Amino acid sequence: GLSWICYYQALKLGNINKVAPIDKSSFILTTILFIIFFFDTTTNNGDILTIVFLIISMVLMLIGTLLMVGKTNDNEIKSNKWLIFAILSSVFASFVSLFVKLGLNGISSNLGTLIRTIIVLIFSGFIVLIRKDYVGVKNVNKKSWLFLILSGLSTGGAWLCEYASLNIDGVNPVAVSSIGKLSILLTMLFSFIFLKEKFNKKSIIGLSLLTLGIILIIVFSL
Repeated sequence: GLSWICYYQALKLGNINKVAPIDKSSFILTTILFIIFFFDTTTNNGDILTIVFLIISMVLMLIGTLLMVGKTNDNEIKSNKWLIFAILSSVFASFVSLFVKLGLNGISSNLGTLIRTIIVLIFSGFIVLIRKDYVGVKNVNKKSWLFLILSGLSTGGAWLCEYASLNIDGVNPVAVSSIGKLSILLTMLFSFIFLKEKFNKKSIIGLSLLTLGIILIIVFSL
């Protein structure tokens, strides 16, 4: 819930091609947490080569993220407040997969998805009530309703698939999490096509390094 609130605020204040890479960089801390709590599964029983490439992958992802969120010349972004919210979103998100993996022990992934959805609903509802944001619901136009509903359906589908994968015995949680992070490619493509957001050479190099880091982690996690 905290991750979502920060992420949406970051998207409201900044460009998606800047916010999304920071959000995906949560995978770096997530990987570290998985190594601590699921060392044997994550590192192929302590295989040195796997550990080395996990480190290399995380370094590539960090460098790629820094390149993609470098100084912007976009006139519409008047402050760097989006960066604060994006970083907070990334930190909170880094714990999500770990808690999901621990929480799914012995229960159905679908039930786990339902429980988490209820918690998020209560959490976000409480925030809306406290801030009295509900007074603006009548101003939500049809277009916003459509895209928010589609976003919710996409989130539900992503959760169901991710939790089903994490709930399989013996699966490497790092591999599951990293495959999901490849969505950054589609996110960047959509931001370019539909939102007309611009990319410079540094952003493209950064995206390439970020993607390479994710692919390396997938290969050496399987």
